[in-house]
Amino acid sequence: MSCEQTGTRPDFVALSEELRKVTSENGEKLFLRSEWLSPAQIRGYFAQFLFKIKSSESQELKKQRFDLEIQDTIQEDEKLSEIVNLLETNIFDNSVSRLVNNVLSEVNL
Repeated sequence: MSCEQTGTRPDFVALSEELRKVTSENGEKLFLRSEWLSPAQIRGYFAQFLFKIKSSESQELKKQRFDLEIQDTIQEDEKLSEIVNLLETNIFDNSVSRLVNNVLSEVNL
């Protein structure tokens, strides 16, 4: 967390030593010798952790982009639907107009 706040890389050697020295309120060591990690192991865990974070952020960004694309598609579909309706109305009006003109010309008005 401190690395995220400061923007600096962790000191893996210092973290490794801290695992060996950290104690509970009772003064008992928190980690057994078998649980101690080397600086290289800690570096590996950090790398995996960062990869998972970036991967999940990447997935979230992809989902947001996909959602935006769907919204754009819906808006485009609505606009196209309006255009089709206007064209159909125009075609109908023209057909009715021709029909009226044909009837009127047959009746000689």
